[in-house]
Amino acid sequence: MKIWLIQPNEPIVFEGSTDRKWRTQLLGDVLAGRGHEVLRFASAFDHSTRTHMYEPGSMREIAPGHTILFLPSVAYHKSVSFRRYLNHVLLAREFKHQSEQLPCPDIVISSFPQIELAKEATDYATSIGIPGIVDVRDLWPDTLIDLVPKRWQSAAKLCLWPMYRQATHAFVAASAVTGVTDEYVGWALGRAGREPGTLDRSFPLAYPDDRPNGRELRDADHYWDSMGVTGERGQFVVACVGAFMRSVRDEMDVIFQAASQMRGDTDFIFVVCGHGDTFVHFSSVAEKAENVRLPGWIDKTRIFSLLQRSNVGLLAYPSSRNYRLNIPNKVGEYLSAGLPIVSSLQGRVEALLQEHKCGFSYDNGSPKSLATLLERLKTEPALLAECSTNARALFNRDFSATAVYSEMADHVEQVAGDRRRVGQS
Repeated sequence: MKIWLIQPNEPIVFEGSTDRKWRTQLLGDVLAGRGHEVLRFASAFDHSTRTHMYEPGSMREIAPGHTILFLPSVAYHKSVSFRRYLNHVLLAREFKHQSEQLPCPDIVISSFPQIELAKEATDYATSIGIPGIVDVRDLWPDTLIDLVPKRWQSAAKLCLWPMYRQATHAFVAASAVTGVTDEYVGWALGRAGREPGTLDRSFPLAYPDDRPNGRELRDADHYWDSMGVTGERGQFVVACVGAFMRSVRDEMDVIFQAASQMRGDTDFIFVVCGHGDTFVHFSSVAEKAENVRLPGWIDKTRIFSLLQRSNVGLLAYPSSRNYRLNIPNKVGEYLSAGLPIVSSLQGRVEALLQEHKCGFSYDNGSPKSLATLLERLKTEPALLAECSTNARALFNRDFSATAVYSEMADHVEQVAGDRRRVGQS
């Protein structure tokens, strides 16, 4: 089959890179490995670095049978801004133009968001009579409304009415809706005004279970040793790997406040990794905290090394509806290392940690709650060891990229096959 994947913002990992592959590339690799011809539409403007990294209109094969087409668009510097909206609109327009020039595929899978691209993708699939899958990763535009003070939310919904209309259009036109949780799929089907069908289902954000080679791992181990993060001699290492987004700024601030409260216990080391809009702010805060390390963005090998020498993995998110219904990618990442999770998230993540006894929750917005929990866990190594065993078992069962994206590829083939059988009847 010819399969189109539409996901403009995920990082693209080329051969020899030490970055990790994300959902779309992992799925594309599985599909290409089965002999399908996979074409992914991506943006020439890189979301994570905020730079134009690729030649607009160019194509590049990243694995046998798996090719990237880079769509041109405008740059933006803030995650929530008019220029980002313009970027989305122009990408959708360019996708529509390219789709009219290229040989027709057998199925189209579009990530949601982007709203505008998902709408154009399902319109295209409908126009030529092929199935279109919408894969829900975020609850746009509801997520944008959550960023607005409550007294202005009604007005904001009115302003974003075109986005709501396009989102509903995409879900109604989709042959199948997938998503990262059952709740995300249910949200999309609610917008479409229909009950779940046999082709609507969730696939979690899974994580690759591959070990770095010896030389790369030795270099990464040396890096953390040089920063005084050893996990030895009584150190209790709290790892937080994520992004410095404005939407999580208050919960990230809780980490630094808790670290400040715990300065008296020199065994605790907080390692907060990532980059983003608020990184500069937290860099200045971290300079005053001797028990905090803020290395910025790190590659997958350094992440692997860090998690191996950590005691817990920290999830710092607000419990807004978008996050309550989600299981972030970092859950699979921590579980892959057999790392007990400490989380501020209510909802799906809290229920997961309780059900499988692989982590603990603290109160949103409460440095004291976080500090108290960490101090307790430090004194209960047997409990942490039990949670670690449970974490790895849960990863193997539900969050291994090998298993999850093979199953998702089966589903793509099923959706395409069902539509072909309908067309032949």
